[in-house]
Amino acid sequence: MASWAEFEEKEFETLANAALVMQQLPGGMPVQLFSPGQVLEKTLGFDFATYVDPLGPLYRALFGATPGAPGVRSGPFPSRQVPTSAATGLLNVFLQYKRPQFFDQRHRSKVQPSGQPHLAFMIEERSSKGTDKYAQVGALDNLEVALQSQALVRYVCPSTWQKHELYRRFSSGELLTTSAFVAPRLLRLASQSGYHRRWTFLEATPGRGIPNPEGIELPAETGVDFTMTLTETRQGLGSPRTTTELFASATERTSTTRGSLRQYRKSSDPGQFREHEQQERRMRDEVRLTPQEHQEIVNEAVSLALVARDLRIQWMIAAAPDTA
Repeated sequence: MASWAEFEEKEFETLANAALVMQQLPGGMPVQLFSPGQVLEKTLGFDFATYVDPLGPLYRALFGATPGAPGVRSGPFPSRQVPTSAATGLLNVFLQYKRPQFFDQRHRSKVQPSGQPHLAFMIEERSSKGTDKYAQVGALDNLEVALQSQALVRYVCPSTWQKHELYRRFSSGELLTTSAFVAPRLLRLASQSGYHRRWTFLEATPGRGIPNPEGIELPAETGVDFTMTLTETRQGLGSPRTTTELFASATERTSTTRGSLRQYRKSSDPGQFREHEQQERRMRDEVRLTPQEHQEIVNEAVSLALVARDLRIQWMIAAAPDTA
């Protein structure tokens, strides 16, 4: 028997975003995560609120749900200064938050032993007739392939389906360490093109899972593993990239993905497509309110923010604190 989690994806996303920010400070993690808007403010040297509406679509797209966004308290993070400089290596991080289903001992799954309770999150999406139910995972997979060493892309799912336990883990600093971080490439079908329907895993071992159907057990990551991957990837970037270089290169490499997403939106939900087009126009109009010499880089950031919006993923920037 399967039961959906007692919380919504947005609820988990809010807690996970806060945990990513709060828990990197006490542990002295070599790499910290910031919103693209925070990094832009540091690079360009001005406060976006001076030029654009803090409640407008541009501000929301670039600040997301991290400190500095409208309605998010910044008080607990006074020492968390963006370390961007000419010598800072930057990395894109894209996270798709999922809520799990819980399968009790009466389940009929063919990939987990009989009588073994487990969790799973869905990859297949509900869609209108004739549209691709795996468009999102395909786009996430393509995003990671296109950006290569410039980005990490992960599905993130907690290893609990109960609301009170979700909040307990957040309060005790265990939310990320007990969550599953799964790269889209692990969800590819081995014998044919396409993707698995879901990812299944045990509560006790979120760092391993089985894609379903017909998958084999594979290593994924916990929050601890992901932090190590994040640090190692950032440190292995080679020559540092400026904010402008990072955004411009990523925008160029995602042009095919953006085009595919646009066509998918247009065919699957014409009403939402029109709404998104109007929102994009408003964002581009807001860009014109920024100083002219900075408009190109802000436009590049908007292009990436629109990809994140259309894929319903959280976009952050990883940077290493200056040691000088």
